[in-house]
Amino acid sequence: MKKIALLLNIFTFSTFANELVEREREVLLTPKPAEDVSSNDANTYPEIYLHNDSILQKRNLDTGRYSDPYFTAQDSYRLAIGYALSQDYEDFTKVSTMEMNFFSKLNSNYKDLWWNLQLKRVTAKHSAISEDSTATNSTLRADNLQSFTIGGLGFGHRFKTLAQVFETDRLFETINVYANYIFHKDATDEEQYQGYGFTATYGLGYRSNNSFFYGIRFSYDWAFVERPAEDSTEKLEDRSLVFGWTAIGFETGYYF
Repeated sequence: MKKIALLLNIFTFSTFANELVEREREVLLTPKPAEDVSSNDANTYPEIYLHNDSILQKRNLDTGRYSDPYFTAQDSYRLAIGYALSQDYEDFTKVSTMEMNFFSKLNSNYKDLWWNLQLKRVTAKHSAISEDSTATNSTLRADNLQSFTIGGLGFGHRFKTLAQVFETDRLFETINVYANYIFHKDATDEEQYQGYGFTATYGLGYRSNNSFFYGIRFSYDWAFVERPAEDSTEKLEDRSLVFGWTAIGFETGYYF
């Protein structure tokens, strides 16, 4: 009888173990939609649900109670504004940027991919953003101001590698790349240029509550712009400009 009971226990444990493995496999292959994930689900399967997201709760200092848990994978949109300056510590103001960004999350099964729109205004000294000191072969630009109005469409990814280093659930990182259309004005000769370019960014943001965040942002911009030819003999290299610059700034905004 003892042997039979032992065999039954082994069979029961084996069946339970197989069911557990199948359950783990089912969750791994078909994770729940973000809106259906509970705190218990996230804590039971953190490698799935909390790899790039967090469960946020805030303690009320007066009552000692915690707010209802919020799962950051439920974020759908992000709106941010920012201000950035040159990375050159000897002259931060040689590049100045004001920008607004809108992000919308893609339905991508927790890969946390977003499509993005950006609009920004940049003013910079020519010498800070171009190695070429001439407008054409004869017009000197030197430190004359260059101004840009930039609109861009791109894609990005949110993750939280540094959150593990600093042991916090509120620190998030983002990388984004934009394809831009650019309007440029050269203060040297008041010429208007148009063209294309790209922006690449890295952001580090802190979620102070379920919606509000603030942080720092690093960006690199590249632009190729040109003006209409004055006559049929004018070459493209004589009426085009190429720029590139790096900026460091602050951004803040809301998830909703």
